[in-house]
Amino acid sequence: MEPETKTDGCTGVKRKAGDEKPMELPGQAAVSLNGRPLPNLGYPTYTQSSRMFPGLLSMSPFRSYREMTVGEAFLGLEKLCDVLNDEVDDKSIKRPHFPPANKENTVDKELRKIHVPNNRYTPLKDNWEKLYTPIVEHLLLQVRFNLKTRNVEIRTGPETQDPNSIQKAADFVQAFVYGFDVDDALALVRLDDLYLETFDIKDG
Repeated sequence: MEPETKTDGCTGVKRKAGDEKPMELPGQAAVSLNGRPLPNLGYPTYTQSSRMFPGLLSMSPFRSYREMTVGEAFLGLEKLCDVLNDEVDDKSIKRPHFPPANKENTVDKELRKIHVPNNRYTPLKDNWEKLYTPIVEHLLLQVRFNLKTRNVEIRTGPETQDPNSIQKAADFVQAFVYGFDVDDALALVRLDDLYLETFDIKDG
């Protein structure tokens, strides 16, 4: 009794039942590379392939290795068909589950330090309440004045939501240190895309 055979729907190659290797067809030729014959892989010859895929060989720039190009193409098609023919049970695939992100992890902890010169120490002391109120209540940041280093230290906290808040607060305090009034410096907090930048003018 002859073994049962079936034809692959992708490559058109006949296979024995339970055998992964294709059967040899009559009229097949061995694939060659640089004039050296390679083992017969059981793929159709160039003539048979050109009838099945007329545009396949015209796309290849290697005219002298046309049989090798066809063999490589059918080898890729055979592997692709093996993957497509495998039945995968969707129920057996477990999808990853990621918990929702916490607010504590959305904003990285950052620290900014603004040095206060001696001539701005007294104005800072007199207007300290006006300075820290918008930083703490509106920008949801933490601020303190370090007496040893004479620096205003601003850092993010668990309540901070906007990662750009610390930059706005630093520009707000820096503008006050440069000599701006508190009400004028508040524009850096209220308005977006407004930054503080200074430069020195030197005579050449």
